[in-house]
Amino acid sequence: MKKYRVRVNGIPYEVELELVEDDAELPSGLPAAIAGAASVPMSPPAPVFPRASTQLPVAGEPGQIISPLTGAINRILVKEGQSVTRGTVLLEIDAMKMNTKVYAPANAVVVTIHVSEGDNVQQGEILLSMRES
Repeated sequence: MKKYRVRVNGIPYEVELELVEDDAELPSGLPAAIAGAASVPMSPPAPVFPRASTQLPVAGEPGQIISPLTGAINRILVKEGQSVTRGTVLLEIDAMKMNTKVYAPANAVVVTIHVSEGDNVQQGEILLSMRES
């Protein structure tokens, strides 16, 4: 048995590994699915996602602000024709009793508001159209 030190998401763990040469060393009475697992190749590890960014959310197409998640429009804080600066809260989306603010990614003018308060929206749905000022 060999001891190894590994890090998972920045947390160090000490593990002991034993090399099993054949199935004869497995305890008897194990179901076939478990007993055969020793020879099944393991799937690759799950992808590691970076920590949440402090960068403001930006739409996929220039001038479009899209919903970052599925939820209900709680409040719309701007009006069509209104000039906003980068970082201005445009609207709030309620998802599972938590409000998520959607910010202006740049200095711009709100051209069209595509949703109303109370509307249910899907992730990726266009919320607002803007043009840079």
